[in-house]
Amino acid sequence: MNRKNNKSDFQAINFNKAMPYALDLEQAVLGGLLIEKEAILKVINFLHADCFYSSANKLVYTAILELYEFSFPIDMLTITERLRKNGHLNGVGGAAYVAELTMRVASTANLEYHARILCQYYVRRQMGRHALLINSKFDDATVDPFDLLDEVQVELYNIQSSFFKKPYSTLVDLIGEYHKYLADLKEGITNVVYRGFAEIDSAFGGYLPGDVYIIAGRPGMGKTGLMLSEAINMARMGTKVAIFSLEMAQLELLFRLVAIESDIDSRKIREGEMDEAEREVLERAKNDFFSYDLFIDDTSAIDIMELRAKAQQLVKKGVKIIYIDYLQLVTCRSVRKGATREEVISEVSRMLKKIAKDFNIPIVALSQLSRSVEVRGGSKRPQLSDLRESGQIEQDAAGVAFVYRPEYYQIMEDEDGLSLKGKAEIIIAKNRHGSVGSKWLRFVQTLTKFEEVEVFEEIETEDFYEEARKSNENMIIRQSRMNKGEGEIPFE
Repeated sequence: MNRKNNKSDFQAINFNKAMPYALDLEQAVLGGLLIEKEAILKVINFLHADCFYSSANKLVYTAILELYEFSFPIDMLTITERLRKNGHLNGVGGAAYVAELTMRVASTANLEYHARILCQYYVRRQMGRHALLINSKFDDATVDPFDLLDEVQVELYNIQSSFFKKPYSTLVDLIGEYHKYLADLKEGITNVVYRGFAEIDSAFGGYLPGDVYIIAGRPGMGKTGLMLSEAINMARMGTKVAIFSLEMAQLELLFRLVAIESDIDSRKIREGEMDEAEREVLERAKNDFFSYDLFIDDTSAIDIMELRAKAQQLVKKGVKIIYIDYLQLVTCRSVRKGATREEVISEVSRMLKKIAKDFNIPIVALSQLSRSVEVRGGSKRPQLSDLRESGQIEQDAAGVAFVYRPEYYQIMEDEDGLSLKGKAEIIIAKNRHGSVGSKWLRFVQTLTKFEEVEVFEEIETEDFYEEARKSNENMIIRQSRMNKGEGEIPFE
């Protein structure tokens, strides 16, 4: 998170009490880094400059990191020269202080252990700062307590995320994980979340945990309807689903969900204008509907840190997938003041990716498209460059699906003269774990519901998902490798 130009009260607060630190350990760690060539590799993954309480020691460690970044050797002479070049040599106590550091330790055997103690001191100091900040403002009537809570939450997350990093994995680890996956597969256990549209799922695979997926389209295409149709399908299959609706109120969502489940016009449900037969259908549908595990949060303009906190609670309840309607309405108070809309959306997109990885669930975010679609001639089929406000969205997403209804643009027939009335093309424009292409669904306007275009008579729906599960074996192990190694592996 970029807070360089937006120094918070948390960062600026003055302290009237001593914070915990250990100068002898700081000097021992720096000395160890100066006397052993490869010592930096033992600590660089978790030790950062702020872990040093002494400003002099912080400058020395920063110089060490700079040398490592440029693959320069790290020793007493190179560090002295680097500090001189940066104009910091006198500030740390001169060359004599650097030389003194090398005499503070005879061995690097306990270097990593000592460095982790420095991290513990750092966390204690940060917690102390939080306590002082809250104590200084809790009775100030001019301070919004929710703003204060947001600020503290952001800072706590920054501390936490700076230390908790995933370790690397060996091939033996990965093969063991793969065998476990195969064993789970035989028991019918899979962590892939399927949309519930057999043809799309079998062609393109489901939603994989740890990734962000985008459903995009212009207003009126039915993005929310597709989201709710997928959510109902998943709930029918026993999957716990959470929906963050930033635009539509919970009650309106309920009307639309009930309409999808009962096949009764949502307007009739909203206005209570159902006949006796429809009321009986609705009553029967309610028995199944109220057994579904669907969680709905309609907080408008939710901040990304609040969303993260709620997502963590939902995952503890067993939620396997989260939908967000829609991405451009999520706020991010941690970005600098005066940031452009594109910068805010980019930060939100990056944070969603981190939330998905941290909690090992797929996140599906709805997204608006730019108006360039409307002014473009031809069929007006959307493309990746139409994603509104940020190329970061495309970069962070493992998959991008566009909802396109030709009927909306008065295009009633395709090139072969076949009717397009009531049809929606789901265009998979990006699929990091599989192929791209498109499939057609039927769109029922009165229900804002998507369903299969035709009934598959040759193969039962369950068989489609069994085949889809088998085809995803390779996807799961690839996803695991990507999560562990932080790199993208080409699809073969």
